[in-house]
Amino acid sequence: MEIKAKRGFAPEDYIQTLSHLKASGYRLGLLVNLGSKGAEFKRLVNSPEVKE
Repeated sequence: MEIKAKRGFAPEDYIQTLSHLKASGYRLGLLVNLGSKGAEFKRLVNSPEVKE
């Protein structure tokens, strides 16, 4: 779970959360923003890379 307190999510927030998921081996993550617009939630899935 990544918790932020910003006006909104930025692209680097998604990248950071996905990087943490890949490093930890977890498949599911939750990005939470408790900024000025109230609570926002995004569910992120770390899908395995397809090897051809």
